[in-house]
Amino acid sequence: MDIELGLLDLIILVIIVGAVFVIGFLLGIIKKWLRKETMKTEKKILYYLKTHCTGVDNAISARELSCIFGITERELRQTKRNIVLNMDARVGSDLNGYYYSQSDNEIMRFRASYLSRVRELMAIVKAYENEVAKRDQMTLIWGIKW
Repeated sequence: MDIELGLLDLIILVIIVGAVFVIGFLLGIIKKWLRKETMKTEKKILYYLKTHCTGVDNAISARELSCIFGITERELRQTKRNIVLNMDARVGSDLNGYYYSQSDNEIMRFRASYLSRVRELMAIVKAYENEVAKRDQMTLIWGIKW
């Protein structure tokens, strides 16, 4: 009886390990396929912006661009980030929408906008740090745990 249970346990373990291996293998294939599809979308969007939306004056709204390519606006923002970081493309965006930068001035304007956002975010981070520092000082002075 003990031998049969041990053998059954071994068989179940082999089945589980095999299933985990197969699932991992299939997930790897799916991940590669999704990345290829994402790359296709990135290339299509980049080509569209280069041919239809050159310059800030010809920007296309996020809503319109995402509708054209059948993706959400969030996916569009992620795709734009990937295009800029991985394809070294001159894609910019502002309140008017997305565009392929026509000049270095447009790129510098977009850069300035991003730096402004970074400064605002750093001010928030600093405020959090100050709040934590104040609470630590109050704990030391008054012995009160906040």
